[in-house]
Amino acid sequence: MKLKNLIFIAIAFSLCFASCKKEDTEIIIGKWAYSQSTASIDPKNDIVNGMLNGALSQYKPDQLSITFNKDNTYIIVMAFGGENPITFSGIYTLENGKINIALYQDTKIGVNYSLSKKEMTLTYIVNTNDIVGLYDMIKEFLDEESVVSLDNIIKRLNGINSITLTSDFNKEK
Repeated sequence: MKLKNLIFIAIAFSLCFASCKKEDTEIIIGKWAYSQSTASIDPKNDIVNGMLNGALSQYKPDQLSITFNKDNTYIIVMAFGGENPITFSGIYTLENGKINIALYQDTKIGVNYSLSKKEMTLTYIVNTNDIVGLYDMIKEFLDEESVVSLDNIIKRLNGINSITLTSDFNKEK
């Protein structure tokens, strides 16, 4: 799996709220289709937030879905830029308000989640140590105008503690 695909998984698994209730394990089962993503930084900076969300709005996948199965396996299907879909699968757990995803080998990510019967929100917080790597992964998929916009954002990252990626998904029938 290419490192650049980790950003897609991070977006797929970004979210806000927390407490793993028994009904969460029942509600989460099924296929969830990507709806939208937003980003924010800490500490707050309206200029950088606007630039980041502007670039993110141009970064909408052609296809992005997550299927959670009863046997604690997941399948992520994603496609960007007219390319063929890429599929990832593995094992997930719900624990302490997080969805923990085993990606490959020893690589795991944990994201907060909130659920209703038809909507899921995932929030992933990227600390400053990961921001430049995140940028390197996503800039390959953006047009030149978006790269210039992100270059301007990266220049303003001095003093930023983290970027929070929030993605919304709708449950498919």
